[in-house]
Amino acid sequence: MKKFSIIIPFYNAEPYINELLECLKPQITDEVEVILIDDGSNEPFKSEYPWLKVIRQDNKGLAGARNTGIENSSGEYIAFIDADDLVATDYIKQIINKIDTEHFNICEVSWKSLPGGVKHDYKLNSVNDCLGNPSACTRVFKRSYIGDIRFNELKRATEDEDFSRRLGYMKIKDKSVITDYMYFYRTTTPNSLSKRYLAGELDVKRIVYYFREVTPDMSYLIDEIKKADETNEVFLLTHNNQIPELKRWCQILPPLNINAHEARGEKTNLINIIPTPIRSQVIIWTKYTLAIGGIETFIYNFCMQMKDKKDIIVLYETMDLKQIMRLIPHVKIEKIDPSKKYICDTLIINRVLDSIPENVSYQQSVQMVHTCREAYDGKVPDDRDYTVFVSEAARKSFAGVFPNERIIHNITYPSAANKALTLVSATRLGTSEKGQKRMYKLAEMLNKLNIPYTWIIFSDRTMNMPDNVLFMKPKLDIKPYIKAADYLVQLSDTEAYCYSIAEALEVGTAVIATPLPVLSEVGFKVSYNGYTLPFDVKEWTDDHIKQFVHIPQFEHEHDNDKIIKQWTEILGDAKPKNDYNFDKSNVFVEVKQDYTDLGFQKLLKKGTIISMSLERALIVKNAGYIEILN
Repeated sequence: MKKFSIIIPFYNAEPYINELLECLKPQITDEVEVILIDDGSNEPFKSEYPWLKVIRQDNKGLAGARNTGIENSSGEYIAFIDADDLVATDYIKQIINKIDTEHFNICEVSWKSLPGGVKHDYKLNSVNDCLGNPSACTRVFKRSYIGDIRFNELKRATEDEDFSRRLGYMKIKDKSVITDYMYFYRTTTPNSLSKRYLAGELDVKRIVYYFREVTPDMSYLIDEIKKADETNEVFLLTHNNQIPELKRWCQILPPLNINAHEARGEKTNLINIIPTPIRSQVIIWTKYTLAIGGIETFIYNFCMQMKDKKDIIVLYETMDLKQIMRLIPHVKIEKIDPSKKYICDTLIINRVLDSIPENVSYQQSVQMVHTCREAYDGKVPDDRDYTVFVSEAARKSFAGVFPNERIIHNITYPSAANKALTLVSATRLGTSEKGQKRMYKLAEMLNKLNIPYTWIIFSDRTMNMPDNVLFMKPKLDIKPYIKAADYLVQLSDTEAYCYSIAEALEVGTAVIATPLPVLSEVGFKVSYNGYTLPFDVKEWTDDHIKQFVHIPQFEHEHDNDKIIKQWTEILGDAKPKNDYNFDKSNVFVEVKQDYTDLGFQKLLKKGTIISMSLERALIVKNAGYIEILN
């Protein structure tokens, strides 16, 4: 059995850990063991020190790492050092001397912060002095005193405060002290756990109760505060507490000014609420969305297929109103607000040119690539955790310039479809690669060969076309028209995926297309479920066009289950909270001019889209401030 065990929880704490280990290196003796718990770091920690025992585990948080250290240590006394902090050059020597010369359950040590950042200085001058903070790192514990008590692994922060209440070491009298500075706390560590906690970025909250007086008939507080304390930090501010057992479940203080994520109890001006970030398991970021496009279709289909598997927020800067109206009954959708902070497990970026907003934090990022290299000449982001190409054709076109590449075909969402037309296209005519000249040539040849047809083209632009061609404004769901058509026509120069072809095959509609590399990936087979026309219109013959009279009948299956499984592998196993409920009794309105809404108690800006009851909407509409959208 060792005399003294040092436990160091470690999670992505380089390069700070090297400075700490170099400080400990000359202090090591046979009486001491040092155990580093690698708590699921991105890269396994490799030690060059023979005296350092390294234990790697799946991420359990600081409490779980310390508990693993306790269970695997053998020292009569135990100390904890955070991996980004430092200790004195005689830290071990002074503690061993205390162990050899005194009998104590707790030894408190003087400590202060390292230069830079927030300044702290806690100097103990005698055994009568006490540390006012509950940190486990500024104390040495006798193993027998800890006994079976462990850190609460449900708490992702403030676990020291909980540990101190259960052990009672904040009030223990049988203790020793080391008056020299032994521990040096680093307050400049970016994204430290304590900073993220106070910023509201963790699941742990600081809940503060205020009651002028807590009387015996308020015993309901015992169960309520006990429940809150399981995963949160809880304070009770009161002038007079008459329920002593509450001390076990919260910190009880006289009324004072305090920051909190949530205030409970009686109203008071003492509690300052910390703005809570908007959290979701998945955030889909799109700087802008158009009235029509493959990205817009992907976002909708992804949300419809994955909304029951993950909590999703669609975050945008500008978005076509029809896209908003289509999404909002199913997932939370929000125009990005620079004053807010957004946090997610997985961030999906839809356009390669879109930078990630500074107020969005994430555990992992997924860069979607909905385009081919030929249609993109910008800088490739190299800091994404995953790059998801929608096809092998798209991936090959970029020739391995993206990091951590994966191919996941675009997800589709089956919906009701009724027959309507013969030929149908959905395309953006404003870009040259969409094949406008081929479209004109096809219509011209169909007329020349006296093949009757009606061709509806969904696009936000028009072009000169022969008779029998009808242009319509983009619709969010053109599957009824595709289902009704004999063919879906897509004559582009290049496509990374082409949703309209995939949707046509899914509903049993044949395809007329140029020989795009992606066709085989989406299940297209020449003469089985459609036909191809050469890229060069000079190669087109009458026979090419005449074959369209023979409309293929075929069966096709799009493997959404496989695609959903691929996305689930990226997004993780966490279950959704399903806390987004769309109130169908309300209507959506668009603000036509700035006004202060008494019901919402805030200024509503022109252009804002918001939901309110129909009764209230009619009143505000009659006042001339809004228009009802549905």
